Amino acid sequence: MVVGSCKGGNAMEEYRERIKKYISISFEPGTIIKCEDFPLLPGGVRVFDNRDQECVFYFDLLSERLYCTGPDDPNSKQPPLCVAYAGEW
Repeated sequence: MVVGSCKGGNAMEEYRERIKKYISISFEPGTIIKCEDFPLLPGGVRVFDNRDQECVFYFDLLSERLYCTGPDDPNSKQPPLCVAYAGEW
């Protein structure tokens, strides 16, 4: 599903708003400390959690999917904030 198009508006801002909505419904209340725009990736949003971890959500224009990438610490006893998510949204 294409979230936005270049016709009639700013597609990257549309992607970013959809991603922020996805983040707000996908995380437990109180776990997200801060979200900030990450303009290096399409619709990019950088998320910081209460465990001092971070990840970046972005929209892949070729596959038309939402992805999330973050640090993967093999020594951590807790799972990372998010793992590579590629799903229809």
